[in-house]
Amino acid sequence: MNLFSSLKKAGLYAKIYPDKYQKIFSEEYWKLNYLFGAKHQPPNNPHPLLGWTGFFDRNTYLHKSTKWLRGRRSVLLYGDSFSQCVSSVECFEDILNKDTVFSKEHCLFNYGVGGYGVGQIYLLLKNSYIKYDNPYVIVGIMARDLERSIISVRSYQKPYFTIENESLMLQGVPINNSVDDYYENNGPGISSYLYRYFLNSNLNFLPKKTEDLDERIETIKKVNEKIILQIIKDLRGNEINFLFLIFHPLPNSEFDWRNGFLRELLEKNSVPYIWALDLIKNDTTFDKYKYENYEIPNNGHPTTHQNQLISNEIKRCILDSSYVITSRERNTRNYLKEKVKYDDSKIEYYEYKIRHNKKWMTKIINKAEEEGTNVDTAIKREASFVLKKRLEKK
Repeated sequence: MNLFSSLKKAGLYAKIYPDKYQKIFSEEYWKLNYLFGAKHQPPNNPHPLLGWTGFFDRNTYLHKSTKWLRGRRSVLLYGDSFSQCVSSVECFEDILNKDTVFSKEHCLFNYGVGGYGVGQIYLLLKNSYIKYDNPYVIVGIMARDLERSIISVRSYQKPYFTIENESLMLQGVPINNSVDDYYENNGPGISSYLYRYFLNSNLNFLPKKTEDLDERIETIKKVNEKIILQIIKDLRGNEINFLFLIFHPLPNSEFDWRNGFLRELLEKNSVPYIWALDLIKNDTTFDKYKYENYEIPNNGHPTTHQNQLISNEIKRCILDSSYVITSRERNTRNYLKEKVKYDDSKIEYYEYKIRHNKKWMTKIINKAEEEGTNVDTAIKREASFVLKKRLEKK
């Protein structure tokens, strides 16, 4: 009995891409996971677009706590379970909505849903933020949400995206309302479990195909870049204030390709963001760094302390009367205050002045877009020019 139970593990047979930082699971894995009786079971009443839902009305997409808005500005937080939070911690809405300064004029509604990928986050966001008057939108993305955008099933059937003729295409909808019918017609498709067991075991002497992983990662990047750019376009087109919040499973996530991809994409498009890993690295609460202070062991989700750090940053960004700045820019500002002390003989001084002058920044952003240049590069070039002119006058 125990022997057969030990063999009923999806990882023994399904194709799993051996990514260096975080394994990438195939659709086979999630289908086998369900068929082998995984704890994450499908919803009783699947949503035709999203697959499964969170704490919002499945028809109107309005949050179930909107009665507490009471004339204040809504702050809408999207994402997966990292945004939604696990039950053992104090979550973002708990922290911020009881903060008397923040909650005086704002009310945060948590639209996070466990298991969501970037694609589902986008679909929920575009159908819900339009229900609110002048909302402030926070797009939460956990680095591993990226691969979820391209698979058609996780705990159950879900929407996914492909690219056809350079256009983003929504696939897999409407969602099948019958779980049994779906799995009966969409099995794992494994012809030989014995051969798959061999391939995934230490007995496998065949050369590993790295091109499969490279191709998978490239597909993940292309699809998610299209989705994220569409989110940015929609929000900017409707003059919605927004920022991205990037979560990172610890430890060893700093050099994960997912982080580099997200940081570069956001900065290239001048998108304000909060980088949770930066907040953790700059936290001085504890004398010594301990993983368990920031992430729940054997669970992977943020602790109350990490949620508090992020909430503090959300509060600062939203209450900033000028414009939202990224955590990297904020770190630069703090560095300048403590180290440079506004020394106008240094290029960092002028970079700081540019970033915190709204008209100057707008001019730089427009110029960078016209030239197809990275905004950070344009700022550095402008700062170098101003510094050079100043030194010439001496």
